Amino acid sequence: MTHEQLKQIAENAYSFDFSNVMITDANEVFLEITPESTTVGGVSIPQKLRALSLAYLHRDKKALSLHQRPNFSHFGVMMDMSRGGVMRPEKVKEFITKIALSGANRLMLYTEDIYTLENYPHLGYLRGAYTDDELRDIDAFAASLEVELVPCIQTLGHMAQYLAWSGETISFKDTDSVLLCKSEDTYHFIDAAIKKMSELFTSRRIHIGMDEAHDIGLGQFLKKFGYNDRISILTDHINRVSEICQKYGMRPMMWSDMLFKLQSGNTELDSYYAAANTLDSVNIAGIDPVYWDYYHKEQEHYAERIIAHRHLSGSTIFAGTVYTTRGFLPNLKLTFETCIPGLKACIDNGISEVFATMWGDDGCETNYFDALYGFAAYSELCYNRDASMTDIEAMGELMSGISPALAKTINRFFILDRPKQLMWGDIFYQLNGHDFSTNTEYQALEKLADECDDKYVKLVLRIISTRAKLYATLQSSYANGESLKPYIETILPNLLSDYRELYQLHSAIWLSVNKVFGYEVLQSRYVTTINRIEYAITILTQYVAGERERIEELEYQPLYGQTRAPWYNYIAFTRVMDFY
Repeated sequence: MTHEQLKQIAENAYSFDFSNVMITDANEVFLEITPESTTVGGVSIPQKLRALSLAYLHRDKKALSLHQRPNFSHFGVMMDMSRGGVMRPEKVKEFITKIALSGANRLMLYTEDIYTLENYPHLGYLRGAYTDDELRDIDAFAASLEVELVPCIQTLGHMAQYLAWSGETISFKDTDSVLLCKSEDTYHFIDAAIKKMSELFTSRRIHIGMDEAHDIGLGQFLKKFGYNDRISILTDHINRVSEICQKYGMRPMMWSDMLFKLQSGNTELDSYYAAANTLDSVNIAGIDPVYWDYYHKEQEHYAERIIAHRHLSGSTIFAGTVYTTRGFLPNLKLTFETCIPGLKACIDNGISEVFATMWGDDGCETNYFDALYGFAAYSELCYNRDASMTDIEAMGELMSGISPALAKTINRFFILDRPKQLMWGDIFYQLNGHDFSTNTEYQALEKLADECDDKYVKLVLRIISTRAKLYATLQSSYANGESLKPYIETILPNLLSDYRELYQLHSAIWLSVNKVFGYEVLQSRYVTTINRIEYAITILTQYVAGERERIEELEYQPLYGQTRAPWYNYIAFTRVMDFY
């Protein structure tokens, strides 16, 4: 790609004239500003694009000399395409361009079943699976910017979406979400998947998953082969998959958590991070372990676990996260609190490859483009271990369009206990487990919503503040014989209006960014919530008019202190849905 083409990319991104900026080849990212000229340089296309981004950020300076060398050989993003939202190919290209402009050189597409395989017709069926041509096209675009596109599949757990088609998968299904180890049908399937990835992607790297397979060996495996030592089941399976990767010239990486958990005899998350948990006796070959950690805020903890991973073969890779899993808005504050110490530990302990995961757990409700504000921590620490929050915020705004002021407002979404449960919780039944009558934060949040200029954020904040207020006051108003007219005349109708407006905005965002598949899940959540609010208005109106003697829904005794799982079905319904 020519230097003029690189400048055109930056001009399109920033609506700024770079015609007077000179680009040169160099052994580092650099920016030189003098009263007479601006010169930028770098080794690769992403480094030169980063230099152009820095030139834009410092466009008002009269003199500046900035030199940066990367702390990591590879860094980028893993985007989850398997939780309902499958990003449209043209939007994937836009995303690649944005991270390349920050200097990133890797994008990892996490696709459990979001691809197609001959002889496995239900893989990706009605899930928005990428076609072969779409993946080739995305790969070619990434390669044109020297961004490595890495395929990420699952070869053990997290396969519930596909394994639900039991007629097709029964011969290689262990449990509802785990593939059947030792079964030759399993390895035929994995062989076909890895062969397909090797044909569609330029990269010779592949992520083979293997995480959170907590019930490995305890389903059909147990009936077919009897009880086996589960760490042996896992390591035998890993080595078999590694051989398949070698067959197709692919270098695999895998999540390391199950190795630590099964050796400790405890599959709880804490066992993965336990200080004493090492892997002296585990034997896997030809695979790079990926240490993922999204929770800790102490640099010493990350350093300790990096050292524990050195007992494994291969070179350890680190994965932190940009928090997109809590619904609607990215948790930017928690992102910075966890990833900055993690990245510094990686730099200090010689880790050469890192990436930020963006997970879409439970419906993919958060827009990954907003999460680019959080990814700026990776780009800035990659090129400057001591990058300031000012540096991070400046690049974050450039990548996402979110200002530092709006980022602070977004973070307030998380001051109320489990905000996603407030968004989708039933209008009558308090499943959140939190006593909002003792927490008046929702009043401040309501004021903040009124002051917010971003319509989407404004509606999200206004809804959860109103929901918290309802949980704090509605039941007690009914029990104390207070007037319910304010709820009928203003509070609930205004809430209904806000949900309808947010539904339209959220739908527009979804359909512009993602394929249509998965939208039905988002749509059903809004429709259910809107219907329940309409029902509540009807019930309260009938009660006030004397047409109903009582409101049964408000006569239960609330229990506080515990909450249920954060997933939608647990949040929205008092009864967990089952099949019998």
